[in-house]
Amino acid sequence: MSDTNTGKLWKNESYHLSFNEADLKRNRLIEIWSADEKHKGMQVKVRALSQGRFVVKTRLHPDFEEKKEKKRGKNRKRNKKTSNRRMFDPTATV
Repeated sequence: MSDTNTGKLWKNESYHLSFNEADLKRNRLIEIWSADEKHKGMQVKVRALSQGRFVVKTRLHPDFEEKKEKKRGKNRKRNKKTSNRRMFDPTATV
């Protein structure tokens, strides 16, 4: 159930039985990412699930993602010409 205003989705990295375990994983990821420039813009968070479980979620911040160029050409369907041919008439055959 994704809302259009929610932004880029988060990926589930790992599941834990306590917040302390999940927070330890989150802190390890932050430490690894801060040492390596290629992980610039990564985000991590801990979310509580039902039954006392926790999930560590990650994503690349949308501002750091490569932007795809939008096509500016006309729509292919709009460029199609309408057919002037007549439809087949089955009653005309012998």
